[in-house]
Amino acid sequence: MLAYLVESNHASWPKMLPVIRFALNSAKCRTTGMSPAYLTFGREMRSPTEVVHDIRAVLDKDNFAPQITPYLRQFLNSLASIRERVEVQQDKAKTYADASRRPSDSFQVGDLVLMKSHLLSKGSKDLTAKFYPRRDGPYKIVQKVSPTTFVVATTANSVLGKYHVQDLTRYQGNKLTPPKPVNPKRNRGRPAKADEDDRILVQERGPTK
Repeated sequence: MLAYLVESNHASWPKMLPVIRFALNSAKCRTTGMSPAYLTFGREMRSPTEVVHDIRAVLDKDNFAPQITPYLRQFLNSLASIRERVEVQQDKAKTYADASRRPSDSFQVGDLVLMKSHLLSKGSKDLTAKFYPRRDGPYKIVQKVSPTTFVVATTANSVLGKYHVQDLTRYQGNKLTPPKPVNPKRNRGRPAKADEDDRILVQERGPTK
């Protein structure tokens, strides 16, 4: 909106802020069906044109209330309808979110899983994180801490740490002779050795202490 108003005169943007503020405060919200000005002051705002040329806007937008009791009752009724409208919009948003949500898998001890790869590109070796698989593995569940948290280890039973179910996906490949991970994960908190630098292709997210 600011870009359309300033056009080629970019130095004039401070003068356009009152216009933008008026537009935002007087625009009706899709969720509530009311403008921010009405929710704050209990009445709609009048534009500069209405103030000068249209005196009827004073009554149409409740800027003048001869009796305060009917006005307050009308405002309370509006708040009740707004609350119902907000609840309906929240239910719609939840329905849309639940439709695309993948149900969490119930892993058991001994199951093979793939883990999300949180990788960064390494320009010195011409390696790009986008070309690596988003999920790497397989690894093995060795302990169930909670319904959503599991202790994961390598297939050689070297514990890596606790991971949330959102980072895990059930392994569907060959379970008798599973392949090795492309970028093996290290135990969380274990410092990297100097001779492992050439073997680690892409550094994982987060500082290594």
